[in-house]
Amino acid sequence: MATNLSNLQRVALVHNTALSRVGIKHYAHALMKYNITPTAPGPFQVFKEIEEIESSTAKPAVIQQLQHSLGIKKQTHTHHILCKSNATGQTGRVTAQDVDQGSEYLAPVTIGTPGKTFNLDFDTGSADLWVFGSKLSTDQRGTHTIFDAAGSSSYIPMDGSTWSITYGDQSSASGTVGTDTIVLGGLTVHNQAIESADKTSSEFTQQSSDGLLGLAYSSINTVQPTSVATPVENMIAQKDISGASQLFTAWFEPPTGNSWYSFGYIGMKISHGCYHIQFPSTVATVGGKTVDLGKDNTCIADTGTTLTLLADQACKEIYSYIPGAHLDPSQGWIFPSSTSPSSLPAICFAVGDHLFQMAPSDLAFEELSGGMTFGGIQSNGNLGLAILGDTFIRGIYAIFDQGSNRFGAVQRPVGNSGQGMSSGIPITSAATSTNDEASHGHHGHHDHPVHDDDHTSGLHEHHGHERLLEHPAPQHDNQDKDKHWYDALLHHPKLDKQHDPTSDYSSRSSG
Repeated sequence: MATNLSNLQRVALVHNTALSRVGIKHYAHALMKYNITPTAPGPFQVFKEIEEIESSTAKPAVIQQLQHSLGIKKQTHTHHILCKSNATGQTGRVTAQDVDQGSEYLAPVTIGTPGKTFNLDFDTGSADLWVFGSKLSTDQRGTHTIFDAAGSSSYIPMDGSTWSITYGDQSSASGTVGTDTIVLGGLTVHNQAIESADKTSSEFTQQSSDGLLGLAYSSINTVQPTSVATPVENMIAQKDISGASQLFTAWFEPPTGNSWYSFGYIGMKISHGCYHIQFPSTVATVGGKTVDLGKDNTCIADTGTTLTLLADQACKEIYSYIPGAHLDPSQGWIFPSSTSPSSLPAICFAVGDHLFQMAPSDLAFEELSGGMTFGGIQSNGNLGLAILGDTFIRGIYAIFDQGSNRFGAVQRPVGNSGQGMSSGIPITSAATSTNDEASHGHHGHHDHPVHDDDHTSGLHEHHGHERLLEHPAPQHDNQDKDKHWYDALLHHPKLDKQHDPTSDYSSRSSG
């Protein structure tokens, strides 16, 4: 049965006060999350480490000598290791102390019967719901809230199912799976798969979150032998949210503000603008001047990544508009701290064929020693995709429409708007499609439910444009055969070492 709209409520986020605002640590996290190899001189390098695969049974010395004389090589496995360079040119392996794996925002989720509250990292870049489990050792538990399956009367084990996540830095978590009841945003989801961690590496233990709730598609869920549905997918399947309400939204504020997610409704009044079907991001503007991001450039909107990552040339051009900005070999892109927010250029990124501005305060991510500031935009190395992380998402109201496989954006007021052109406006100087599709959107209103919450006046005054971007969906009704459909990029590629991340994000034609 569909949930009454009046029962829905925002999931208020808790700002993670334990999270460091050390730019280089967040950059290391992004590189590891996406297995990025840096392509410009900077603080990180990737080296290959060859490891011999040990046999399960020891071989006598005579056999080893015979293998050597016959030229039989030992089996090996190659790891790609992220290393950090310091100001003196010395290089060492990146350790847990060099990485901030945490999220800026944590959300309370109730699990089990009786319910226990866990502060989880909501991540649009993954599809697992995992928590710290009761089988962990005391050292691995740390100060986290622990999920005890035996203590929940609604828990049902999924015999034979396991899960395992390994990131690029070899940090990992794994364990067993069962179903239980969860509550978030006024919605009760029954039979939700809960992945209980039986083992974790120290990187996870040191985080403030009690686990992670993935909001991407279940195609990248790690449960074996069969992947499981995410909470949002179960909300849809159980008709907790249905029809035009199969969506969730994100509103991020600085530490002193009110940040939240909503599930099943758009949490505020918005100005309905034009709807388009494309998700290229081919241009940016800096102080009103166009920066070409490439005709095939696409973006991932990832709430689980703090920084925004762009191609090397795009970074170079953007920072060229800030006097004194440069690529520092021990930090990354930095600029003088004496640069006031009002003198920073307005930086906008194309979402489809409209421009959306990031807040100047998010470009100035961290004040460093020596009168310099770490930039909120850094290089995406060899990834081939732009990552629009929290430094960009804080400037918009983000709508993740899983029912229609679309991503939407509404421009928010960004305080001091910086110097240059306004944002949330159509691109008029850069055509991004040979068929002029970028200028021919579908105009009209979508019947998304709107919950009349507060924080609406700024959007009304700003007259933000809503952008809903389609995922390839050949089964979608009423699609025009001459239009092209683009992946909404609500998830990141799997994090295995052999994966080619560009293979998951190619644009496709429906006919």
